[in-house]
Amino acid sequence: MIRKGFCMKKRVMLLTGLCLVLVLGMVVLGACASSPQSSDTPDGEESAVQTTLNVGLNGDIKSLDPVYAYDTTTIPVVVQAMQGLLKYGANDELEPNIAESWEEVDSTTWVYQIRSNVTFSDGNPMTMDDVLYSLERHRDEEVGSYLAWMYDHVESIEKTGDWELTVKLSEPDAFWRYTFATTAGHIVEKSVVEAAGNEYGSVAKGIIGTGPYKLEKWYNGQQISFTYDENYWNKEVEGEPDVKRVVFQIIAEDATRSLALASGQIDLDLAVTVENVEAVKNGDNTSLAEVASGGFSFVAFNCQKPPFDDVNVRKAIAAAIDMPALQENVLKEYGLPTNYS
Repeated sequence: MIRKGFCMKKRVMLLTGLCLVLVLGMVVLGACASSPQSSDTPDGEESAVQTTLNVGLNGDIKSLDPVYAYDTTTIPVVVQAMQGLLKYGANDELEPNIAESWEEVDSTTWVYQIRSNVTFSDGNPMTMDDVLYSLERHRDEEVGSYLAWMYDHVESIEKTGDWELTVKLSEPDAFWRYTFATTAGHIVEKSVVEAAGNEYGSVAKGIIGTGPYKLEKWYNGQQISFTYDENYWNKEVEGEPDVKRVVFQIIAEDATRSLALASGQIDLDLAVTVENVEAVKNGDNTSLAEVASGGFSFVAFNCQKPPFDDVNVRKAIAAAIDMPALQENVLKEYGLPTNYS
């Protein structure tokens, strides 16, 4: 497969009290972020005045189920309610989360000590059965997890103590150490998923997670809102966030989303386009946050179908792509051509 692409130089961080959300691109902060305000729901019902963060999304999400959360629109939404065994810290270093510690015993053996005091947002305690079930779902072909490839080298996942989990790999995998800090390591409640079946994570069934926020309402194609879980299992350690409610407003049109930001309808735009960067940089009520990113965009071919099954065709297309022109006219200083092909 020939891949010609750009490595993104920018990454943004959305900090909503307790949750750190990483997404590719740039974020614009409106002047009203985290301020007390009332929010009108799509059905016309006005919610109580509370500290709310309104976030603009450039599209709806497929599902709240973490097995299908593998894009920069879905992940910021899912992580409000779901948590992984590990997490990334402020400096992109791995930190404990649902697993309080972990050890690389050898190049193919990893042992995780799981916390015994974790509860789901419905009040039920998390069990080791929940943990094992959550991880094994990614290996179940019938589930069709978007993150199944992260488990390609997993030979077994076993409970080796009351709250101990051991993962055996078929061969060393340099990426494995990071897997449980992604949505591939999120923990679901087994009984809830089994009861919902294929509808788990949908508008009809929603989700139950261990995160600090719980799903409030989901208006398909319009809005997804979360409220702070006052019974959050790690509340005493992390403290309560200033933001008690997070509302994701789905605004597909870039121009409309920019207007919503300028008017105060949203406080955060998670999908600022390169074309709008200068305008928001100079906006009276907006500011732009940028940090380095390891994400990339690429063009890929289905090598099982003609004409892309011919390596010479793929090479010809790759050679014909004017990478300098794309950078100059499209990504500008916000991306760099890769040397991967």
